Amino acid sequence: MTRQEILAQLEPLDWKKDTREPRVQKARTLLWYDIEIKRENNGLYTISKIDIADSKTKIFENVRSEKDAKEIAWAMYVNQATVTFGAL
Repeated sequence: MTRQEILAQLEPLDWKKDTREPRVQKARTLLWYDIEIKRENNGLYTISKIDIADSKTKIFENVRSEKDAKEIAWAMYVNQATVTFGAL
């Protein structure tokens, strides 16, 4: 598949607030991980991957805004999908 074909197949990330932690939003992906964005006490955001074993790995820290965090998460997701599904 080409990158454009993959982009056409990917649904936008659907961010849901975590009912247990109001500063956290999570989005499911088609890959082996989901994505979490957390607003830290300093007002900056952290982006983490949560794998199928529910293990969390921080990917980016000190992101300035929720909008930036969501854009970074989307770019990360698209890039991984491109690698996973073999786009050139």
